[in-house]
Amino acid sequence: MRSAISLISDPLAFGRYLIELAKQQVPDGTSRARAFLEKLEDYTERDIAESSIPSAVRALFQVGDQLLKPEDERGLLDLGNEVRISRVLYQLLVRLNPEKRFETLKSAIEDGESIGVIGRFMHTISELNKRSRNATEQGDELFISEEQFAELTDLVVNKIRELASNHLLICHPRMMYLIYDWQRWGNASEPREWVQEIIKDEGLLIMFLTNALNESYSQSIDDVVSTKRQTIDIESLKQFLEPADIIERVRMLSQRRDLLPKSQVAINAFIKAFEREQKGDPLGLED
Repeated sequence: MRSAISLISDPLAFGRYLIELAKQQVPDGTSRARAFLEKLEDYTERDIAESSIPSAVRALFQVGDQLLKPEDERGLLDLGNEVRISRVLYQLLVRLNPEKRFETLKSAIEDGESIGVIGRFMHTISELNKRSRNATEQGDELFISEEQFAELTDLVVNKIRELASNHLLICHPRMMYLIYDWQRWGNASEPREWVQEIIKDEGLLIMFLTNALNESYSQSIDDVVSTKRQTIDIESLKQFLEPADIIERVRMLSQRRDLLPKSQVAINAFIKAFEREQKGDPLGLED
């Protein structure tokens, strides 16, 4: 672990190290990156030099999305590597004075490519600020000021717009989260217009539905292991499209033989969600 920590002062070297860990698995099938991020939390308070914190943030914002492995999300209570990265970022950044903290974040976001991790951490900051506002009587200060938060979210929205214009947003595994961020922090009409345009193309419609597929876990008192559910939240999609306008196209797509397995699941999930809503049973309680 000490040799890994010595790399943190060099964001390129540390980033390459993290990517290599993400490619390697431990016996339980999870990646070594997951294990490393969990272990790293034991070293954030004292063992990483304050002067190396900007390098660590820069590396995580640069390669963090490459560490988001489905196999690292193991069941109902596992929040994934996005949350592990956010915890490490918080533990490091809280050691900096507020102005240095903001400067570090701004620089890392400007140069960063891992928009999924960046967006997730902005939500972490939002939650931290909310808690601080609720505890102002105790003199808690905001993690960053409201003005600084607005400046950083503007940077995030511009990055999402750039991904959208290059057809890279639709390929992103956290596409729906980023669309919601675009709507929340930017011009609310832009993501709807973008979705309306891309779903005109059959291939892009398939990709959109595939990345709109939700995977969740449930477990009853009698279950030994949790059960994975794959669904489409059609009510949320209505913010960006009219399901009735595309249902016949989606039904036609469901007959294709060349769909990837996840795309087939997503298309069937959309049809099922639409039919449930038409029957007045959007939650599937009658299934």
